[in-house]
Amino acid sequence: MFDTMDWFLNVMKDEIYTDIDEEDVALEAVILEKDEIGMDVCPDEMSEDLPNSLLFETFSYDFEGDNYLGVVTSNEEADTIYFCRIFKNSKVLYTWVIGRSEGE
Repeated sequence: MFDTMDWFLNVMKDEIYTDIDEEDVALEAVILEKDEIGMDVCPDEMSEDLPNSLLFETFSYDFEGDNYLGVVTSNEEADTIYFCRIFKNSKVLYTWVIGRSEGE
């Protein structure tokens, strides 16, 4: 199973070049309907193909005056991951479009 916290910690280490501790990261998980999603969160190429209900796991970390936000979007059961994004100060830095089920 995809460990979303490990994903965020590894992205911060590999892309932002900082090691952080899990206890320093704010985590929130929420199920949203498609019409509740801000379009800045969802890649344009995916918006049509997503199911109506989505699980969003968000990770927030402040570093040297900047806010980093990681978003992992999956189905409600968290066994199909659609996309992951990293934002810095509300601007998209990285996007991974996955669209696959665990085990594929």
